[in-house]
Amino acid sequence: MPTEKGYDFQEPDVPLKELIKQVPHELARQAKLISKEIKDWAWPEKTIIESTPLHNELYIQWKFDSQEVLDSFIVTSDSAQNVGFSQATWTMSDQGTAIFQGSLDTRVPKDGEIHRAGFTAIISKLIMKSFNRHEVYKQWSLFTHLVLKIRGDGRTYLLNLSQPGYFDIQAHDIFNYPLYTHGGPYWQYEKIPFSKFYLSSHARIQDRQVPVLGYKSRAWKGNGIKRFGVTLCDRMDGPFRLEIDWIGSSSTAVDPLSVPTIRPLATYEYGCPGFKHDPVSRYNLYAEEWKKFPPPGEKKHLTLRWKIREKMSKCDLP
Repeated sequence: MPTEKGYDFQEPDVPLKELIKQVPHELARQAKLISKEIKDWAWPEKTIIESTPLHNELYIQWKFDSQEVLDSFIVTSDSAQNVGFSQATWTMSDQGTAIFQGSLDTRVPKDGEIHRAGFTAIISKLIMKSFNRHEVYKQWSLFTHLVLKIRGDGRTYLLNLSQPGYFDIQAHDIFNYPLYTHGGPYWQYEKIPFSKFYLSSHARIQDRQVPVLGYKSRAWKGNGIKRFGVTLCDRMDGPFRLEIDWIGSSSTAVDPLSVPTIRPLATYEYGCPGFKHDPVSRYNLYAEEWKKFPPPGEKKHLTLRWKIREKMSKCDLP
């Protein structure tokens, strides 16, 4: 079972008699969950057409105005895992907003095993279905952007959309995108396309990228996002504070007449090879750019040279 910090797993030490007593209660709970799943599948609240978002429609996933919503997240740091000294808290303000604050410390424990330290994070808890299956944020597949209302301290955070797979090699598959905050007392609205998120595993950007919400054929089938998180690991010692009012998703079409659910698969920067860091592909890309835009002084000026040659050949000598 997961610990309070949500990372490590431990085997609970429960007597056999206690487990037998919990069987009827657990079966009743699982039956209630599976009946709810069957009801939602057979008689959905909205049809596919009704649930299709309109242009610029906003869907609030978390509104941090109650302790119950805050309890759906867990806060962790390197000190909680005995690999550092950073501290973080996750509390509610008097204005009904969530505050993620603490102190980042990049000191490395002197144990001879840890070489880097200094991170804090908040992570949403897993939504469980019947028979310990994990639910995904399938409604996000109908939207194109992730929207946040925040008030930061000028530091750079990292947004995480976790899609852990069944096998251990896919357990750390996470889609990331930086969150640049503004210092000051004013609220900041961040609208980030889902197509901007890049795939990483064990904090390493992968060469082969896939869409975070799946391909177009999976638009109505949901996605694999099981957790949402915010991480601070900017290597800058000192206090931090991030205030969050709400987190949601929005649908923005390319033009008002287009369908919002037809979204771009990936939106990479111009000139980048699609996050493929193969040196051969990178050289070929650079070679094409060099041909289009050669450096100054490397033009051969063949046309001008031939004109000068023709003019000199026709000149009469005195």
